[in-house]
Amino acid sequence: MNKIYAAIAFSVISWALAFQVIKVALKELTPIELVLLRHLPLAIGGVFYLLLQQRQKIIRLVRENPILVLIAASFIPSYHWFLYKGQERVSPALAALIVGTSPLSTFAMAALTRYEHLPLKKLWGL
Repeated sequence: MNKIYAAIAFSVISWALAFQVIKVALKELTPIELVLLRHLPLAIGGVFYLLLQQRQKIIRLVRENPILVLIAASFIPSYHWFLYKGQERVSPALAALIVGTSPLSTFAMAALTRYEHLPLKKLWGL
């Protein structure tokens, strides 16, 4: 049980510090440089790994759905670029509050438009 509490504490602390680290990093780097620094090393390694392990599936996927592959490959870096651009203008605390409450605001919009019904049991997970 202590390992679970330690893992939860580590997750909370590292998530909370991420916004402070971003603010400090933005003093030296532009948002696009920070995105490249964060994603390029893993992307290169990931592509090599996938080509070695799943070469035929990857080639078929790229041939059949090139637009889908481009969208999928750019979605997370785009999210981080927008996060870094926004954090140039707001404090780390406000950025954490906005990101942290986004699931709740998404649910509120879905409930207001009546397209989504979330049972009370699942609402506790927000």
